[in-house]
Amino acid sequence: MDKHILLFSSGVDSFIGYFYLKKEHRLDKVHLVHLFNNNTKYAQAELYYVNKCREIIKDEITVLPVKFPVSEDSESFIPARNLLFALQSVLDVAYPDYDRIYVYLGGLRDDRVSDNSPEYVKTLSKTLSLSCNKDIIVRSVFDYKLSKYEIVKWFVENLPDQMDNLVDYTFSCYSPNGIEPCYACRACFRRNVVLQDIILLPFRDKKLLKQWYKDFKEHPQDYDEIRRRESIRYIERLGKAETTLERSCWSC
Repeated sequence: MDKHILLFSSGVDSFIGYFYLKKEHRLDKVHLVHLFNNNTKYAQAELYYVNKCREIIKDEITVLPVKFPVSEDSESFIPARNLLFALQSVLDVAYPDYDRIYVYLGGLRDDRVSDNSPEYVKTLSKTLSLSCNKDIIVRSVFDYKLSKYEIVKWFVENLPDQMDNLVDYTFSCYSPNGIEPCYACRACFRRNVVLQDIILLPFRDKKLLKQWYKDFKEHPQDYDEIRRRESIRYIERLGKAETTLERSCWSC
């Protein structure tokens, strides 16, 4: 018997990932697992949105306090996060009752982190399988073939009636004010960029925008091309917008 676990944060990637697993992978049941790490500045806000998702997600959502709470560094990177999260989710919700256990990350083509890549999940699968004496497969929901922009495009095209949910039920921010995004960090920027054809959200740090815009223009080789193009488009649209809460159609 198989078990399918999605590591769920309520961010854009894992939120879309749930619906992608249901529709494209044709999975009847997906167990969503949120690892609550109170050592991060965004833990409480993230938990709020995870619980809010229970309103629209019918599969089981389990919140697990992390057993190895690790603090983030100055760049908001948490060392060994996906290793620890995958291991704990397997042990707490699947082991030893299932013969084969799948653990899904929201890995994207334009990800730039060391613990979320095709090579990493292959190695992690082998390590967990040997360690637990079980067939454990860690993989990306999207097989690292799609960018963040492309998964949002997929969501809008396949679930147009849920476009507002993609805005209202997702959260990604490193320094929130309560449950409200700061609209001044890199996580907010990336979320704003991919949601810009649904809603044009504000970004408050104009100095950072200017710096990033210059970098996107002068160093295209450092970025996935779609990510670079859409980031530039967002910054330019934001500069021209009469209001920062402009709802728009995907086709605009």
